Amino acid sequence: MEDEIRSGIAQNTCDWKNETTAKTYSSKVRLDGPSSGRLRSSPLKSVSKLVSIVAPTTINVLVQGGKGTERTLVAETIHGLSNRRNGAFVRIDCSELSLDRFETEIFGQVPRTTSGDSTSPRTCFERASKGTLFLYDVGAIPQNLQRRLLRILQDRELLKQSGKRAHKIDVRLITASNSDLSTLVKRSSFDEELYNLLKIFEIEVPQKN
Repeated sequence: MEDEIRSGIAQNTCDWKNETTAKTYSSKVRLDGPSSGRLRSSPLKSVSKLVSIVAPTTINVLVQGGKGTERTLVAETIHGLSNRRNGAFVRIDCSELSLDRFETEIFGQVPRTTSGDSTSPRTCFERASKGTLFLYDVGAIPQNLQRRLLRILQDRELLKQSGKRAHKIDVRLITASNSDLSTLVKRSSFDEELYNLLKIFEIEVPQKN
């Protein structure tokens, strides 16, 4: 399995648009060992090995698992082992954002409560430039915004509200979900094209026993 993953990644470390059509690789890994506080020191060598395989690439990683699993730790470790480790690691919890706040964070929309200042705030893409953007609980993204996010990720550029030109984005994207995104897709609650873009490399983290 690891040889297959390694071979697949080697074929898909090209530009973003090629990556989004790459074959998806899933690997169920366990992060419930006695040293789960530090992924790399875990006696479950398969975990750190898989992370070390995907970390040097630029492909998208989807980390799935229920509450209490070490999804943030997986994302932080991937960032720390990547070529972007000197850049920012920006974590956005999508489940905690109101609709207005989400539009501000992702699209640079000026908050409705702002008066007299039309300057767009820095988006999470800008704050994570040259680094890693971690969208936590991505399944909570409102349906009416999923297609807009998809276009940004496909085009690799963002046109902010106050801008006259598009801003190129340069981030490594890692996402995590509490819910099974494939189930949300079947229920038409999550955009299938966005799901396929996010899950190029998928790690499923089970609950601790």
